[in-house]
Amino acid sequence: MALRNIPTDLQEVFSDNIPFTYAHLIKFERPSKVSQYLGISSTDAKNYTYITDAPYDIVYNDGTGNGPQVYRANKLLKVGSINETVKAKASNITVQLDSSTMDSQAIEPRFITLSTTKGGTGTLNATGATNFVELGFREGDKATIRSSNGGFDGVSVIIRTFINEGNG
Repeated sequence: MALRNIPTDLQEVFSDNIPFTYAHLIKFERPSKVSQYLGISSTDAKNYTYITDAPYDIVYNDGTGNGPQVYRANKLLKVGSINETVKAKASNITVQLDSSTMDSQAIEPRFITLSTTKGGTGTLNATGATNFVELGFREGDKATIRSSNGGFDGVSVIIRTFINEGNG
């Protein structure tokens, strides 16, 4: 069996039988008009979803020029068997995703924008008694705001962090 080209420190871990934990990191490309109609893959990090079956978030740089990305924990429930061969060939793999938080809704909160940057990132705070974590929202989730206030209606955000134990 051929020895793979892996870093020396990792070879030492294997040869010394040091216990380690592994996790699957999956990078899904979100559908877009460009990829759907033209068959062209996007290279922009925001067009991907990063998930893992690890019990904690993992930051990893896959070397595609987008820098380190956060792979969100507990979004991947099961990964089927992976067959490796010496020659590259098309194969299938089965994954089971956690969809328990899909279509979660928060009815009561009022949103106030605090700041935005030129690139479209910013901070959005919610006021009210709604606990977003209890409703099933998690860091890394993409949420769309529906509002009678025309300034926010239809705005999509990615939840980066919660404050006040999920109450804002």
